[in-house]
Amino acid sequence: MAEPVANVVLRPDEAVAGRSFASPDRYERDSCILTSMVEDLRALLVSADAGSVELVPHRPIRWKVHGLRRRVIVCDPARVRLDADLFAVGFIAQRRPDMPIGPLERANSKIVKEFADYPGILSYSSWELDGHDWANLVINEDEEAAARWRSSAAHARAVAELSPRHYRNVVIHHGRLPGGLPGGRWIAIDRTRYLDFAGGEVWRATRELRPAGV
Repeated sequence: MAEPVANVVLRPDEAVAGRSFASPDRYERDSCILTSMVEDLRALLVSADAGSVELVPHRPIRWKVHGLRRRVIVCDPARVRLDADLFAVGFIAQRRPDMPIGPLERANSKIVKEFADYPGILSYSSWELDGHDWANLVINEDEEAAARWRSSAAHARAVAELSPRHYRNVVIHHGRLPGGLPGGRWIAIDRTRYLDFAGGEVWRATRELRPAGV
């Protein structure tokens, strides 16, 4: 695996030559994707209230839109409705089209099975996008729950071993869902991490959008 370079700290409006996936212009597109995933989850809860969908903790619900796969796992159907700020982690990655998707799917199956061991994870959404991109969204009760999840062995293995081989680049947004799902708000992105696996070294960068202490 390529050796990582030191983490680059980007200004909120700073672009990076040759790395369009890390452009600040991408925030509008990424925010729309993540917000649409939240709206899917809200619609699913409405359908469950109407009795047309049965929500079973940790049981995946799958469907397709224009031939692209979508999946939602509601880990805690009651607490995901909390009328309070929730912490969101959004993952948007460009997959290498020449690599088989099987290893990623097998690793993901192991990862989602571990959600039951981390009660702070309230829901998980996954979308297949055009152009070999994938998007995942994890809704957590708080930031500490997201930090605890990083100790997962299956998750750590996927990050260390599979991501560099199967993805060209990865964008990870950390933010808040003000008022939770009942609040009807968009995700407010506070911080973004970037990983570029396309070169001989792993390029890493971070962009802070929310001032410290705010």
